[in-house]
Amino acid sequence: MTALLDQLRQLHRDLTRLVDRDPEQEVTGVALTMMDAVISEARASLPTGSTLGSQIVDLISPEAIASEVPARAADALLLVGQLLAVYESDARSKTDEATAAASADRRKRLRSWD
Repeated sequence: MTALLDQLRQLHRDLTRLVDRDPEQEVTGVALTMMDAVISEARASLPTGSTLGSQIVDLISPEAIASEVPARAADALLLVGQLLAVYESDARSKTDEATAAASADRRKRLRSWD
């Protein structure tokens, strides 16, 4: 999961740079393939109960290719930002749970010394 979160963060930085230079920048070629792979993996790994998964369309699919609508960096940036919000929230929750469990364990050990 950490690797996917790192990939999403890097993709977000890359897309931000592209959009800063040209808000209408299209993503094509190898960059589109890589972006689609990261987004597809993120969609497949979404936490249970996330409504975002049903909203994500494949960037490289027969339907997307047939529509001839190019993948815009600004659209992808919005999507990656939403994925980051889900994954970073999930990571924080897991960290909070681990911290709470460690604190409870520590309190239990301290009480046993009394």
